[in-house]
Amino acid sequence: MAEALLTRAPAGFRDRFMNGYLADHTPIKASPEAWKWLVQMEREINPTASVMPGATGDVGKSIATELQDLRAMMGNRQSAYWKGEKAEANQARYRQLLEADAKLKAKAGAAA
Repeated sequence: MAEALLTRAPAGFRDRFMNGYLADHTPIKASPEAWKWLVQMEREINPTASVMPGATGDVGKSIATELQDLRAMMGNRQSAYWKGEKAEANQARYRQLLEADAKLKAKAGAAA
């Protein structure tokens, strides 16, 4: 996620980040705090980044499509949503997508 943010950074910033040094002469790119901050920034800018990594285009539509697929599975009590080795993962994914969708909608509402 941090690298995704760096690719969208202003010209020259990525180079300065990757080749710069902190006051104690530690390379910036070796600083866990710097990477954590970049990941935090990417999550604030793109709340779906950790849910739909690498997604391009309309992320909201991708989330909606995956939610629709999971809801269809929910309608069948014999499906992999309710039973089998993937049931717990499917249920966790559903909750994760709902949270990401809510964040995306809240961000869109704040921008309006």
